[in-house]
Amino acid sequence: MIAVIMMNAASCAEKQKEAETDNSPETPKETTVFDLERRSVLLNNGVEMPVAGLGTYALDHDTCVASVMTHLKEGGRLIDTAYMYHNEDAVGEGVRRAMQEYGIPREEIFVITRSIPRSMTIPKPQSSRPYRSLISDI
Repeated sequence: MIAVIMMNAASCAEKQKEAETDNSPETPKETTVFDLERRSVLLNNGVEMPVAGLGTYALDHDTCVASVMTHLKEGGRLIDTAYMYHNEDAVGEGVRRAMQEYGIPREEIFVITRSIPRSMTIPKPQSSRPYRSLISDI
């Protein structure tokens, strides 16, 4: 399986710009840095991502929305889903509602998913909205 991390494009672009304007002497950079005390990993683009999060496997729609909202309200920032869980709509709804109700910036939230290499085409969504629309809405 391949892990895919979906991030806010603005935060990625901002980190890239910072890297391009960094005038410090070249020093070897580690590609991945785990901080077990903070329970996070420093990604290649300089963004820190939590290593522990909410798994959404086998959650029905309402339970998934409520779980995502509670997780974000309580300080969690990593949500794991996958196409095969058939709950992308519920994850997106939970993220959107938590952002609105609790004032959580999108740049702080990580939604991760997996893709099986043989299915590297865009899957048919469970809703009438295009798959890319579901992801870009959160």
